[in-house]
Amino acid sequence: MDKYKEQLKKAVEQVISDGFQRYEYCEFVKKRKREAKAICLYGTGNFYNNYVQNIDKYDYVCDSAPEKWGKYFNGRQCISPEQLYKLESVVVFVMMGNYQDVIEELRKHQVESYFFGDLFLNVYSEHYDSSWFRKNEQEIMDTIDLLEDDRSKEIYTNAICIRIAPQYADLTFHDMEEKGEYFETGILQFRDKECFVDAGAFNGDSIKAFMEAVDGNFEKIYGFELDPHNYGMILDDKKITDDDRICIFQKGISSGKMVSGIISNGTGSHMAENGGESVDLINLDSILENKKVTFIKMDIEGAEMDGLEGAEHIISEQRPKLAISVYHKLDDLWKIPQYIKQLCPAYKIYLRHHTAVAWDTDCYAYIDSEKLKDEV
Repeated sequence: MDKYKEQLKKAVEQVISDGFQRYEYCEFVKKRKREAKAICLYGTGNFYNNYVQNIDKYDYVCDSAPEKWGKYFNGRQCISPEQLYKLESVVVFVMMGNYQDVIEELRKHQVESYFFGDLFLNVYSEHYDSSWFRKNEQEIMDTIDLLEDDRSKEIYTNAICIRIAPQYADLTFHDMEEKGEYFETGILQFRDKECFVDAGAFNGDSIKAFMEAVDGNFEKIYGFELDPHNYGMILDDKKITDDDRICIFQKGISSGKMVSGIISNGTGSHMAENGGESVDLINLDSILENKKVTFIKMDIEGAEMDGLEGAEHIISEQRPKLAISVYHKLDDLWKIPQYIKQLCPAYKIYLRHHTAVAWDTDCYAYIDSEKLKDEV
């Protein structure tokens, strides 16, 4: 058994034994945030700047760098660690990628502290029981063999370990973070006349990033965004709307045609039975029937498996390049690579991670010309 399978086996055995205590811990961290009389964010560097907008309220900021003491960050004056130690009834969330040593030091001073990223670890996943992990164990292990390179196997193994049994993780998400999501990983190569599908277009940011990556040399772009507010932001962007090669649809992506409720939350807008406003859902096979597709990017807040099933014909017949989010649900990490391979075994499968927290683990897939020749 190779090192990654050994690592994963230990993690899965642990979670079968403890009944997914990691999930309970993360729920406890969220509970402490809600209950806290005062919240302090520790760390005011790049991590803070990148993620502070995702925490709705806090009272203090703290940093170990003396040159920051007394300065203001988003209206909060930075205090020193010594000042922090004297505060009563404060809960600290560490805003640093490598957070372990800071949390250990804070707890030595009896300061209640947690990693900021643990607030968002299980946003869409359920509290799976031991039998669920036992049932999925073989699939978890087998998926390692579908991945093309050691980096993918390393990311896959550690992403799962962090989520279920972090004592077996060798890396943090910060350690695995790479820039250039979707278009600049070096995995996918673009050619003339690409036809790009952006499922989960948000405000058009990934459409514009694609246009830049191909230097404006593309044949067609189809963008899909279910949130009316986000859709409106795309329509306000003249760089997108003035290009007649780009078609934008206010629709969500699924495996069928239906109507769903929506919880509107910016980048995190998603379908929900208890959502307020109704939105139309469509499958890609029907709306893009007989249309050329060379590249599909899909980040649709936990609905990716459903969206892929609705693009089964396009993927099987046209074999486009794929960049699919696999971080929303725990089992997406193995089910999505397996499903892509099931649709077309010639796909090469890679994983890359693009943030210092649980967000933005992506599955990249393509078919090289040699494999295509072998199949023919």
